[in-house]
Amino acid sequence: MTKWLKIIGLVIAILFTLLLVLGFSYEQISRSLAERVHQQPGELIDVGSHKLHIVKKGTGGPTVIFESGLGYSGHLPWFKVQEEVAKFATTVSYDRAGLLWSERGENPKTASTVAAELNELLTNLGLEKPYILVGHSLAGVTLRPYVLNHIKDVGGMILVDGSHPDMKKHMSARLKEELLSSPPSPLLIQAAVHFGLARLMLADNLQPSTEKGDNINQIVTTMLHKSLTGFVDEIASAEQMMAEVSDMRFLGDFPLTVITAISPARLDNTGFDDDLKKELLDLWLRLQKDLLTLSSNSTHVLAPGSGHFIQLEQPELVVEAIREMVSKKSGVIGSKRSGTQLKTELK
Repeated sequence: MTKWLKIIGLVIAILFTLLLVLGFSYEQISRSLAERVHQQPGELIDVGSHKLHIVKKGTGGPTVIFESGLGYSGHLPWFKVQEEVAKFATTVSYDRAGLLWSERGENPKTASTVAAELNELLTNLGLEKPYILVGHSLAGVTLRPYVLNHIKDVGGMILVDGSHPDMKKHMSARLKEELLSSPPSPLLIQAAVHFGLARLMLADNLQPSTEKGDNINQIVTTMLHKSLTGFVDEIASAEQMMAEVSDMRFLGDFPLTVITAISPARLDNTGFDDDLKKELLDLWLRLQKDLLTLSSNSTHVLAPGSGHFIQLEQPELVVEAIREMVSKKSGVIGSKRSGTQLKTELK
């Protein structure tokens, strides 16, 4: 009996090793093919110890800067919005350090270093000031130090379903423990990427409101290995970033627009019951309203047809928010929105 157990164990070990070798080989071949097919669409800009990849489109008008949220897709989710905004303003989207074509460098992943690298990037680009900042998700955290330290360079800010630094604290106080699942282990993510499992699992994954042939869906998964270092570091540092900016509660009187996704469908795949979904949505809306207090001149726009990626699901709302901010800078009346707008003047 012991002999057979040893044989079975040996066979399992051999098969497991073979799977790892096959997975690793598959991943290396796929990386080589992907990097030949997908060349960087923009240019690399030196920010000191490393270079960041930017995509610049449009000319004239104010400069609109797009800051992405937590994830491995870098600048790509802005493609719908940037194409439209480039028709009336200069636009820049970029990959943070370690994402897609940007070099990782040695700086720690803190909100302050992300902001410092953004400042170095914009300084070296020599673009017209003041900037209009447009940030998604985690950018609601990482943009705070930039605005606080460079308020004279900021002509306005638009937060697209932006993260709130007190998010986890409020969830811990109000919601059940099952909602507080920890982010994936960085070691598991690295293993899944290095041995091809992530590539296989995400092969048919589409970004919200996009087509399979859209460039974003061709690049995000196939180039995941390029984003691995930055992605893992940002997951591990996200909670620390939120704690870091928790005292940055008021940033000035610049124009601020907060766009909030309120579609109940955003929670359809969670498995939560209807009461729990409502509780989550109510909490998110309360936190979003609190973001309005960052400025004494803020506007709230609701996106009833969107989940978290409003820039992909209702890009027209983001475009119109930018257009209105640009128009105000130029003394021109802005366009109408297709969402629900609430004006909040917080004195």
